Amino acid sequence: MADGRNGHRVPLDHKELRGVLGRFATGITVVTAVGRAGPHGMTANSFTSVSLDPPLILVCVKHTAVMHTALLEAGSFAVSILSAGQEHTARYFADRSRPRGEHEFDMAGSEPGPRSGAPILTGALAWLECELAAVHEGGDHSIFLGEVTNAGRDESVGALLFYSGGFHRLETGDI
Repeated sequence: MADGRNGHRVPLDHKELRGVLGRFATGITVVTAVGRAGPHGMTANSFTSVSLDPPLILVCVKHTAVMHTALLEAGSFAVSILSAGQEHTARYFADRSRPRGEHEFDMAGSEPGPRSGAPILTGALAWLECELAAVHEGGDHSIFLGEVTNAGRDESVGALLFYSGGFHRLETGDI
């Protein structure tokens, strides 16, 4: 239920809410961690900066996702912010039928992060490595708060965005 404009509670339709939230443009990330089952990656747009001092970010992960367990096991993770040319990578890491474990990263070049060991994707617009600082409940998701321990960026490439149910590119000349 949500408050209507006239102050009355109205039923909240999930499809309508998804449509409303889809009007907010977001960047696309791939969150990676190395759990007991090996390296794992997951496309996520529920990512945001929280604080510069201390340097904190958050990512939201559904309780039933493989990544949920991997993050808890690893205690550290990496976030690759995808560049304009990485739509295929975003779709791949969102596909539940992709290979798991070491072969999961065969199609996407990556290097282990020097601090976390979590894969950092080649060609990313920017990346961060984080130590898990806290986990908070958020409905059917957990909110993973990470303290940034290492970061880098490539200013020569544009950004991949998600808006209104689709991928869009923001090239560096468009800004």
